[in-house]
Amino acid sequence: QSWKSYSAGMPPFFDFNIKGGEGYLVRMTSSAEVVFSGKGWDSPFTISLAQGYNLIGLPVNDTSVMKASSLISKIGENCTEVLRWDAETQSWKSYSAGMPPFFDFNIKGGEGYLVRMTSSAEVVFSGKGWDSPFTISLAQGYNLIGLPVNDTSVMKASSLISKIGENCTEVLRWDAETQSWKSYSAGMPPFFDFNIKGGEGYFVRMSESAIVIFEGTPWSD
Repeated sequence: QSWKSYSAGMPPFFDFNIKGGEGYLVRMTSSAEVVFSGKGWDSPFTISLAQGYNLIGLPVNDTSVMKASSLISKIGENCTEVLRWDAETQSWKSYSAGMPPFFDFNIKGGEGYLVRMTSSAEVVFSGKGWDSPFTISLAQGYNLIGLPVNDTSVMKASSLISKIGENCTEVLRWDAETQSWKSYSAGMPPFFDFNIKGGEGYFVRMSESAIVIFEGTPWSD
């Protein structure tokens, strides 16, 4: 039950570790601002969901969301179904609220999921940011991904294609407002290009399998 102090220039013996979740008293000779950057201790991220289908990706490693069933529970009673895309079979796998556990599936970072809503809602995901660098394996055909970290080299569909490489020929996003697909293919005019955002899911079409590595800071509001 006592204070430990370190002042500028003191011997290393008196230095101590700084840890997440602890508080520290700092003495200032005058006012100042300081900006801390790096991997967040905890990064809340809010996703707005429209009535109908929404294509999302888990923006942070929220440990309360490990399965499709727990994603439904996290979003609330307005969420009735979660679908994942199986890149190997090029087909959808679906889990609806109340289905037997056999049909439940894992929710992972770097993947995209289609969630069905009976009415609009907001959901807040909290947890550590996904590891950076983050590697995603892409199969030939369509793959449903979510950008795991805020990779500043990927701001548009065109730059996502460039990031993945020449084997990526198309990126599709789901417009929850119009309940329709928007597509951008390599070489199309900029008018058709669209923004890539955290918390969203995207279909990428591959002419051959490939591996892509994303690097950046955790997503946060």
